[in-house]
Amino acid sequence: MKTNQIVLFLFLNFWAVNIYSQKQAKKCSKEELIVPESFSPDADGENDVLYASAFKISEFNFIIFNKWGEKMFETNYQSDGWDGRYKNKDAKEGVYYWYLIVKCNNGEELKKQGSTTLVRK
Repeated sequence: MKTNQIVLFLFLNFWAVNIYSQKQAKKCSKEELIVPESFSPDADGENDVLYASAFKISEFNFIIFNKWGEKMFETNYQSDGWDGRYKNKDAKEGVYYWYLIVKCNNGEELKKQGSTTLVRK
């Protein structure tokens, strides 16, 4: 591969498509920490689980809270997502708050927070 040649990678994760070059692969940024704005855990096979996505990382921590600050879900694995349940019961429809902490491959720690809406049909 030539040093000035650009290689594109395509990663599709439900709502987000990221395209980046080999040069960009060394960076880690908050823009690459992705959590959907809504999901619908209604067992229809579409958007049933809320996943957080991050790129070029070595550590991952994703936490979801309800509006009272009660922890509803936590994982250290990108492959684990929240199915909209808490204590073996369906969580109520509404807004939930998330906090995502990652350690980039270059050692930098990034934190991002936001909200997502749980929709039930």
